[in-house]
Amino acid sequence: MINEKPRGDFKYVRVKSLKELIGYISYFESVFTEKEVERIAKYLFRIQN
Repeated sequence: MINEKPRGDFKYVRVKSLKELIGYISYFESVFTEKEVERIAKYLFRIQN
């Protein structure tokens, strides 16, 4: 995160500023259940150490 986003457009990538990110993510319907998200988060925290 550099607090600036590139000016160019990309075919398969959306570049969002930190301020735009939550609204962009919230726009889409959930793919995972809350329980699945918790399991994924726990796994990611575990493997980072």
